[in-house]
Amino acid sequence: MNPKKLVPKILELCLQRTQECLISQTGVAVEDIERAVGQVEQIGLRDFTAVIAVGGPVSFLVSFSLDRPLLEVMFMKFTEGLDIAEEEYDEFRTETLGEIVNLIMGQTTTDLGTAGAVLSVSPPIVFTGTRQIRRPRSAEFSSAFLNTKEGVLQVSVIGPPELFDSYLNEVDGGA
Repeated sequence: MNPKKLVPKILELCLQRTQECLISQTGVAVEDIERAVGQVEQIGLRDFTAVIAVGGPVSFLVSFSLDRPLLEVMFMKFTEGLDIAEEEYDEFRTETLGEIVNLIMGQTTTDLGTAGAVLSVSPPIVFTGTRQIRRPRSAEFSSAFLNTKEGVLQVSVIGPPELFDSYLNEVDGGA
């Protein structure tokens, strides 16, 4: 399987499942999507980012990156009815992003696995901080921006995963 040909398909499946999950779990509706497929040179990470590694016949990373206001809305809807202590708020907010990403990628890998491929999914790594990630020559980046009233959620498919660590820092060999 040629990973470069699969990245756009993987991105589309992620987008479909992300839209479904956002509306069903948080009530956030996607108004439109902007895609950047192919020779994307860099990915901008927003306030909060969750990364999941997928392994199997083809391996890749998927990042979900969004600004604080959108995560706040998602968190409030996702945890509606729960009594959360003020000192646990930050932890629950980041765990909410991890849980939503787990749901999305669980469904996405099920879709990808219908061809008989066995895929593994890592637990999501959630981190904070804005920055730019430059594409190494041997990497493939594709991104989409899901625009909502509450803000933008950027979904990116990155491969091969061995060029990056869990926090999307480039590791040796990415030249």
